[in-house]
Amino acid sequence: MKTYSLLSALCIFVLFSCGNPTEQKSKKENLRERIQTFEDSLLQLQNNSQNAGQVTSLHQIELINRLLAYNRSFPKDSFSADCLFKVHMIYDQLRATKEAIAYGDTLL
Repeated sequence: MKTYSLLSALCIFVLFSCGNPTEQKSKKENLRERIQTFEDSLLQLQNNSQNAGQVTSLHQIELINRLLAYNRSFPKDSFSADCLFKVHMIYDQLRATKEAIAYGDTLL
């Protein structure tokens, strides 16, 4: 019984994951918009002298996760290269040299 329910859940997942291209496009635009919004909010925090200390490495790691999610989801998109470059620069800013070099090499 467990096997049957697991198999049926897997089939349902496969059916829903094979969406049409318009859904794929909206997913791409949605992820890109979320990245842009997060970048804008971080920039506003950094530009405001009173809140400049509130931008933590956790905020930057969240941005890295969003950028890498876009890159993994849409590797052939031109914005993916921008995402990798931004990941490289954020790791460099965080002084995580190994990661910064690894993502810099990925761009080449």
